Amino acid sequence: LEGREFERGAAYRTSNIRELPESIFHLVYNEDIKNIFGKLANNIQCQEIFITHEYKTDVLTRPNQLHFDRLRSLKVMVYITDVNERCGPLSMVPKSHKKSCLLRRQFVNMPYENRLNIVEKHYPHLYEEPKKICGGKGTVIFFDSDVFHLGGKNEQDHERKIIRSHWYPDSQWRSNS
Repeated sequence: LEGREFERGAAYRTSNIRELPESIFHLVYNEDIKNIFGKLANNIQCQEIFITHEYKTDVLTRPNQLHFDRLRSLKVMVYITDVNERCGPLSMVPKSHKKSCLLRRQFVNMPYENRLNIVEKHYPHLYEEPKKICGGKGTVIFFDSDVFHLGGKNEQDHERKIIRSHWYPDSQWRSNS
């Protein structure tokens, strides 16, 4: 698979999930996942898959700050490497999804770039310390992108490799649900 360099490492993204090798495809797309998410949204589909290798330590980007997604999706993240506190673990604030859902719904008629979603910067009164989710290679995490979350900072000589899939029925659901 060919990817591209980005601020924190290297990434590969596809919306044509069938172009992935069969082993990767089944890791993030299968009937069990579809059935779980199908209870939360009708006609749910795996729309995008990202494979990232984060190894740079001197840069923090938007996803490394506590935020909620400007467009909602249900996500599955699989750790491809062991992830401990030094490897930039996914971190989340439990039960924050209701707050961000109300905020996200205010964005419906705004240009994407103008949608304010960085908790510490735009909503400091809502900030809570996120819980780190560490785990061994093969750890699978299901979450709604309305929850306040961040990808942590990698320490020197540590890395994080993940596969992440985004699930949603259509673009209207992403803004209005």
